[in-house]
Amino acid sequence: MLVEFACVAIFLVTLLAGAFDFGMAWRAALAVTESARAGARVGSSSGNNVAADRELLLSTQAALSSSGMLDDVQRVIVFNATNVSKVPVACKTGTGTGQSCNALTGTQFSNLTGTSALDTNGCIVDSARKGYCPKLRNNVQLTAHYVGIWVQVQYHYEFGLLGSVKTIERTAIMRIEPP
Repeated sequence: MLVEFACVAIFLVTLLAGAFDFGMAWRAALAVTESARAGARVGSSSGNNVAADRELLLSTQAALSSSGMLDDVQRVIVFNATNVSKVPVACKTGTGTGQSCNALTGTQFSNLTGTSALDTNGCIVDSARKGYCPKLRNNVQLTAHYVGIWVQVQYHYEFGLLGSVKTIERTAIMRIEPP
């Protein structure tokens, strides 16, 4: 009887560990989704205000911080989603010029504060890429831009049954509200 229990216990503990890792990864994905949505909502309502990106990113940062995932952020991109439904590849990789996006590394994003320096067009001075500054956004009701935010986070599994790391990427897009 004890031998059978030991054999079954190994299987049950493995199953339990896998379910735990899967559930926690799902929870992390939901947190990243919510952070992207929070940022997009703030970006949409801020329109072409000079501080729009800073407020958008601080909202995203707060959502990730409350779920304990701020230190796992790899990259955050704010982009012009008027003619696209996903972040341009050149914005993700940092290659090419003329892309309508602003990119921050995980460190730049984590170090962002309410007093972070902005240039005259509203882009964050310390951004890795500045191609879609708030002052250049269209907030006219008929032709308003769509602002998008893409968040990339590395989730580290606890037990490693499903792997060691999972990259979670989420995008949220909203139309800029007219003043």
